[in-house]
Amino acid sequence: MTNPYDLVRYPNWPVSETHPASLNTFASLYGRPAAQLSACRVLEIGCGEGVNLMSMAVGAPKSEFVGIDLAEAPVEMGRTMARAAGLANVTLLARDLCEDTSDLGEFDYIIAHGVYAWVPAVVQRALMQVAAERLRPDGLFFVSYNALPGCRLRQALRDLMLSRAQGVSDPIERLAIAREALARFAQTWSADDPFQNALIGEARDILERPRARAIPRRTGRDLCAAARERSGRRGSRRRPHLSLRRKTKPQF
Repeated sequence: MTNPYDLVRYPNWPVSETHPASLNTFASLYGRPAAQLSACRVLEIGCGEGVNLMSMAVGAPKSEFVGIDLAEAPVEMGRTMARAAGLANVTLLARDLCEDTSDLGEFDYIIAHGVYAWVPAVVQRALMQVAAERLRPDGLFFVSYNALPGCRLRQALRDLMLSRAQGVSDPIERLAIAREALARFAQTWSADDPFQNALIGEARDILERPRARAIPRRTGRDLCAAARERSGRRGSRRRPHLSLRRKTKPQF
């Protein structure tokens, strides 16, 4: 089965909350030691094109940054960008999270941003298992997730979009149909009604995001320029969770 993320480009940008310097600051506030950015190993689960890791790697040439993602196309695009930028300390791998990751070694920081809430339970368990096994004793694990009831409105709109695109196999076409349906429904809602106004706000947030595009074949220079253009963009309502406890094996 083809991975949709190999066909549709998912936006990548630096996420400041996941930066080792930020995580180190949080650890210091809790009285915990943590590795310095200048000499650490960082693993990002669900790295996509690796733009987030590259933004860290530029300022820490002696540190090592490893990203894994199930989709091969964005990983290959990220490798092209890393080579073009001369970032020898960035390694991007197309890997299944449910497979053995012991060859990756241990890390001072493990990041999973925008992954946990969107994958099946078996992958969620695998993600936590990888974090438990690959995190160093004094390491830090950052995982973001969507929490209820705050994300219920977004979930409702997602259900609406899925129902309208049901039966359409092409991912680009599915997204176009879903966006059109959401825009049409949003026009019928009244800003005078508190609930409908909240739905309008969520719909606007979704519709203002970049439209889905097929993954292009571009040069490393083009990809680097695109990454710089996106680097200032931010925006996430995911709830971050920072684990400051020492490494323990999770119980399932």
